[in-house]
Amino acid sequence: MRLYLHIGIFLLVSLIAVSYSFSQKKKSDKKHCIQLVTVVMTLFSGLRSWRMGDVYHYCHAFIQCNSESWRLDFESRDSIGTQIIYRLFGQMGMGFEICLFVIAAFSAISLGYFVFRYSSSPYLSYLLYIGLGYYIFTMSALKQTIAMAFIMWAMSAIIESRKDKFLLFVILAALFHLPASIFLVAYFAAHKKTDKYYFIGLLVLTVSIMLLRDQIVSVASNLYYEDEVKYNAAGYVGGKFIAMLAMLIISSVIHPLWDSNRIYRYLFNIMVIATMLQAFSVYDNVFTRLADYYFQFSVVFVPLVLDSKLQSDYGGRLECDGQRLPRKMRVVAYLLISIAITMFYIQTLESNVSLLSEFRFFWEVKGPSSLELMGR
Repeated sequence: MRLYLHIGIFLLVSLIAVSYSFSQKKKSDKKHCIQLVTVVMTLFSGLRSWRMGDVYHYCHAFIQCNSESWRLDFESRDSIGTQIIYRLFGQMGMGFEICLFVIAAFSAISLGYFVFRYSSSPYLSYLLYIGLGYYIFTMSALKQTIAMAFIMWAMSAIIESRKDKFLLFVILAALFHLPASIFLVAYFAAHKKTDKYYFIGLLVLTVSIMLLRDQIVSVASNLYYEDEVKYNAAGYVGGKFIAMLAMLIISSVIHPLWDSNRIYRYLFNIMVIATMLQAFSVYDNVFTRLADYYFQFSVVFVPLVLDSKLQSDYGGRLECDGQRLPRKMRVVAYLLISIAITMFYIQTLESNVSLLSEFRFFWEVKGPSSLELMGR
């Protein structure tokens, strides 16, 4: 029964976003659409009970951080950032329920801001975000959820060519989830010129990575597993990697890199890194979660590939000046992507059925609140 709630949210968000597609597509229409979706996503995720999956352990850490004997622990599995915000919320008399709501709002607002500024299709952006499992992910992995939200602001800084803002947001992300520091290379990679040396460099980098794969897997695994439960290796190159690779090939055919908008080139380079990281999931599934720091931007990249000529931009915002693909081809592409993402989402629901079956709104669960457990 609880799965139907998530399916309902998926359909509701899609319906709201589709309504924008049939509107006059004014800037105000896009803004109102994204605001409404942001509110829906925040309420659904932010009002959930903490008695769900790993969130229970986060609540336990929240209580510990507000005990009289608490001291900031740099060696704790709980990141420095989470310890600090847990303490702040507790000292302000706010329970873990409020903390959950704020995290959900921050994640949804960060996504909404990025979609508003850079996506040519809110419908496709939100379809990808929910369909690829990122929304479900925000309901259990709080530390990485906060970090990925900060990384979205870091990506905006890349597009604006603001190194100072980029470093600030990556550092903030790493305070909540240390593996987010893998995004540090994004600024330089995104701004890499796409000339003949670019492709030569990619070839050299790919060969080097394969030769040093054992060392890379060891370093990345040790970095991630300091405070995470260990995952098993996939043992094979999965469908997600194949989809990423196909996306890069198709997009480069539709929009040659040397004849494209700079925002598109930045995002293309980010997708290249995501694909490389995802390839390593054959050795360790942790690389899937590392790749997500980059691949989350597919929610904007895919619409850009399909919708616009990408020949001009103004003030960091995309200006669509016509259609590259014929209308019929675009309609078919949208339909096929919608079907594929929906099927993938159903598989995601089935693989997370035990977690999602625990979903409850906080008022549905009997028992003491987090503040009562803290003795307040």
